[in-house]
Amino acid sequence: MTSLATSFSIKMITEAIGKQKLKYNEEKKIRDIQVLISDFNRKFDNTVVDTYTFQKFIETEKISNEIFKRIFEGENSSSTSIKDLKIKLAKEAIQQMNSDYEKMGRSKINNEEIFYEYFSELIDKLLIVRSEILSWETNAQVAIIKDTIHESRTQIISEIQNLRKHNIFADDKINLIKDEINQYKLDVAKEKITSVLEEQEVLSISQKEEVYYQKSRISIFNNKYEELDDIKNKIERINIHSKYILEIEYDQACYQKDENTFKILKEKFKEHRYSNEQLLLKEVYFHLVNNEFSRAEELLITGDEIKSELKEYHNAHGYFGIILLKHNDFFNAEKAFNKAFELHNNIIYKYNYLIAKRGLLIREVHEGKKGLENTIAGVINDLKEIQYITKFFAKKELVEFWVVLISLIVIKNPKQALLELDKIPESIQKEEDIQVLFADVYYLNEMYTPTKEILLKIWDHNIQNVIKLFFLYDIENDWSSIIDKYNLLTTDKYILNPIIYTLNLKAKYKLNGYEIVKQDVLNLIKIRPGNLIVWEQSLRIVLENADDEAFENIMCSIENDKNLISNKDLYFISQLLLEFKKNEEVRRILIDKIECDERLLELYFSSYEELTGSKEKNHLTYEQVKKLYQKGIRFKFLIKLKISIEIDLSTWRKAIETLVEYRNLYGIDAYYAYNMIYASINRSEFSNLEKEEHYLLSTQNPNMQLIVAVLKAHQERWNEAQNLALKVLYSSHDELSKELLMNFIGLHLSNNDKIEKVNFNHAVNNSVIFLKNENRIRKIAIHQNKELIKNPGEKKFNCENFPYDDHRSLILISEGEVGEKIEFFEEEYEVVEIINLYTYFFRFCMEKIQDVYPDHEYYKTYSSLDPEELKSEIKKVLKDMEKENAKLFEMYNGGVETGLPISYLSGKNIDSYAEMLLLLLNNNKQYLYTGEVSIYANTQYVLSLSSLILLANFGLLKRLRQGSHKYYVSPEVIKSIEIGMQEANKLTKVDCGTLRLNENNQIHGDFYNEEGKKARRKFWSGIRKEVLYFTEIKEKIDDIDLYDLLGEFTLEADIESIEISRKTNKILVCDDLFIRKLHNGITGKNNTTNFVGFLISEGLVTYPELIDIVLKLAKSKYLYVLNSEIILDYCHWLFSLEKQNDREKYFEKLKDVFQYLYNEDSRKYYGNIHDEFMKGAIEMGIRPIFLYEVLREPLKLKPINEFIAERFKAEIGI
Repeated sequence: MTSLATSFSIKMITEAIGKQKLKYNEEKKIRDIQVLISDFNRKFDNTVVDTYTFQKFIETEKISNEIFKRIFEGENSSSTSIKDLKIKLAKEAIQQMNSDYEKMGRSKINNEEIFYEYFSELIDKLLIVRSEILSWETNAQVAIIKDTIHESRTQIISEIQNLRKHNIFADDKINLIKDEINQYKLDVAKEKITSVLEEQEVLSISQKEEVYYQKSRISIFNNKYEELDDIKNKIERINIHSKYILEIEYDQACYQKDENTFKILKEKFKEHRYSNEQLLLKEVYFHLVNNEFSRAEELLITGDEIKSELKEYHNAHGYFGIILLKHNDFFNAEKAFNKAFELHNNIIYKYNYLIAKRGLLIREVHEGKKGLENTIAGVINDLKEIQYITKFFAKKELVEFWVVLISLIVIKNPKQALLELDKIPESIQKEEDIQVLFADVYYLNEMYTPTKEILLKIWDHNIQNVIKLFFLYDIENDWSSIIDKYNLLTTDKYILNPIIYTLNLKAKYKLNGYEIVKQDVLNLIKIRPGNLIVWEQSLRIVLENADDEAFENIMCSIENDKNLISNKDLYFISQLLLEFKKNEEVRRILIDKIECDERLLELYFSSYEELTGSKEKNHLTYEQVKKLYQKGIRFKFLIKLKISIEIDLSTWRKAIETLVEYRNLYGIDAYYAYNMIYASINRSEFSNLEKEEHYLLSTQNPNMQLIVAVLKAHQERWNEAQNLALKVLYSSHDELSKELLMNFIGLHLSNNDKIEKVNFNHAVNNSVIFLKNENRIRKIAIHQNKELIKNPGEKKFNCENFPYDDHRSLILISEGEVGEKIEFFEEEYEVVEIINLYTYFFRFCMEKIQDVYPDHEYYKTYSSLDPEELKSEIKKVLKDMEKENAKLFEMYNGGVETGLPISYLSGKNIDSYAEMLLLLLNNNKQYLYTGEVSIYANTQYVLSLSSLILLANFGLLKRLRQGSHKYYVSPEVIKSIEIGMQEANKLTKVDCGTLRLNENNQIHGDFYNEEGKKARRKFWSGIRKEVLYFTEIKEKIDDIDLYDLLGEFTLEADIESIEISRKTNKILVCDDLFIRKLHNGITGKNNTTNFVGFLISEGLVTYPELIDIVLKLAKSKYLYVLNSEIILDYCHWLFSLEKQNDREKYFEKLKDVFQYLYNEDSRKYYGNIHDEFMKGAIEMGIRPIFLYEVLREPLKLKPINEFIAERFKAEIGI
């Protein structure tokens, strides 16, 4: 109870000083108080009072204040006598401790009398302090004094602490000694004991006893039990009845395994009122040191945990940890030692904790658990920090320490473990466990010769050594040695060991062939399943010999036992199966395991690699990924796989969403930063990427830095982009990968509109000057960024590189002009060309990739000295492209069941999308499929990109302003329009066009002239201006399978428009039949229309305007342009016209429309509309002659008068 005595005495002294009853400099009085209290408390060591529960009670502010105020200030003296105070405190302590014990699940206090005794003696001691030690003027004065407190309690405590530092009290010294011993700093503790004993006159009797007892502990830890009798004699001379004599005799009895002496001592401990718990723990320890673990376990444990009454004792947890270690229960042992260390700061608890942690880590490593590197490193560091304690270890414990330490180091770094072997003390290097350790480290460093030398000396000492030697022979393909050594084994324990037996079987197979061992292999699986080596070697043997029947038998056995096979073993079995392309079998045995093991999950998905075609693999894999995602699985590999597939499928929105989740779980790393920037660029979202940009620039990976340059280019920071790209390329001169070259080329090609000037007349900064004379051509690069150039004039990239402020650069800038002569390096040259520095490096990369990687597939180049040969090559390419386009149009026309979206034909490029839509509209050989015309009234609309483009094409967008409050667009549609504007602006600065073969099989080029470029810009800006009048509405896109399946070739703008329509029940206006079908499939509703239906529903065009639009669309094979209801309404309007000329005019236009609707190509599409129109016309009373005339030309009917004449003649029989 020394710590309790110290803390309680400090409280009393602090209160006394605070109340001005004691002064800081009255050191003797302070010491006397502490000695009095600590000697008193020692009497109760190891009794039921000596518990953490009681210490917690008496140290509470309430109890300590109550004692001080009653004894030293006389508070409540009239109502509460000293006797009453003693009884009250004892009762409160018993009540509080019983309450705490009940919560712990332990029995109540069985010796209440000792608490009355404790408080009775404590109060008496404090009365002595009051009357004798403090010596205040009178006791009455003490009882009523109410002086003002001039110093705060905190200040007083601080002063007391300072006083103790300068003149350490004896109890404090004893506590320091105990702490040093607990930390195994035995030499330091020994010195302090010597120092304390030199000042024995200041020690009380009980303090002297305890100091000598601490000296005995040092002897025990040093294994010098012969010193104990001398120490015991010294204590006897001080106090022949000292309990410390019993403690030493107890340690001797444990060491000598003397049970009789222990039993005698147990009775003597009772005389010193040791609690039942303390006696029980001493018995537990005695059995532990005698290796009687089962008996110790019976005494200590109930069920699978420490008995309730022992849980507050640190040594109970320590003993429990030792028992758990014996059972290889490393997980619970780790917890037990941790709890013991938490209760009592003893370094051995920490050491044992690390041993348990090591055992757990070794097991987890064997099970294949990932992410253990930092934990292993932490345990290694902790072991090294406390390595000083091994100085006092016996040989056995010292061997254990080095085995524990190096077995961890070899996992983390085999090379480092090799160096650590040299640090093992020479005194234990010949110990067998250390020799085995040497062999293990040599083996893992592939030093097989010294490994074998060690194992051959001790190979048959235990099974593990035999196995290690056989593995070594297996690596060396030394099959004969395995068989020879196997034949030397004499006991079944060795002979029938599954690993040893299997390796011997493998050796026989290698030497004598499959047939010799075939039956043995099958028998082995039947009688000795459940071992990795058995599974692995048996599988390999039957797979190497293509024995399908045996293979199926083994797989059946594995599947039956797979719940008994560890995940690590399943991992190695699956790896072997994948090696032999047994992918379905891998999926079969892993499907139940992948939710809880990341490595197995990774192998499971590797089994899909055999699928041909990346799309099939991606979609199949993605379905599996989503199922796992729905179950909440978030392994890093799974998230990366999901991101990878979403990027492959070009579903950039989903990829970004998943990347955000990855960042939230795993933080920003290179993988995340690169892919987030990559996906954002493809989604045309270029802002809020500063953290990702900064991270990639901090890496040394040139490709990761180069994507930042691409981002900067998209952010209109072209100068920064160029400088960064050049810096990355230049610094990677010695390692120019294909990917890096292509990324630089791609950056240049996609931003050629930003390059202001390629050729110069005068040399400038950031240019390359070509100098020519009779002997050679020199290329001189002048760099604005001088940091790139380590040595002026260094030859890289087929040129000489100089910083801009080098004198040679300055000369060239001053005198270098195309066509002029110049003296350079004492030679005369002609300046033949000066080009932009970045253009030069772009051309270098183009030449480099063609030269080093001629089979790259990033782009194709065509060149020939013969113009006709070049034309022939280009024609061949154009023909191939025509065939590919023909296939696409075939699918669009229904070659596949669903057709294709327009975005698939255009490659999802927005500018190309508009071009493709208008191409389909204006191609009289190709239908534009938009779906039926549906008419609605009094509703709201979501306008898709396709419909906006067609409305703009017909110049009708401005008409939507009046009803704009009913029209909605998605943010993605707006973004797509803005991308179209940006692409159109790019065309302003460059000349571009397309090549195609005309009807005569000649190469024809379509190029934009300045007027065309201007029209293109105005087209997109016009749409953007009108959309400002509409309401922008955003809805979260739900996780719908169809979106994932089709996201690869549909615009995000279309998906978002569908979602808005689905969630708000607004009508979707869309001129892409595929998207309308998708809408119907997602919503189960037919609330869509094309732009014609929208115009009519909203009354945005008159009938004259409508018939003109319909006629144009009909000519263009726009499907559908009208329905029967529209035709009937038009006829009704037509009949209402007053002027005959007007009726004839619009009747002719109607006939023209039918000419296109009922021709041979279109008739099949309008059959139902025709039937509905005819039925409706008859009901309206429209004359047959009108209907006949409308349909006469498209159906190739005779003029009505001829038809009637023929019918008349037929009737009268002429």
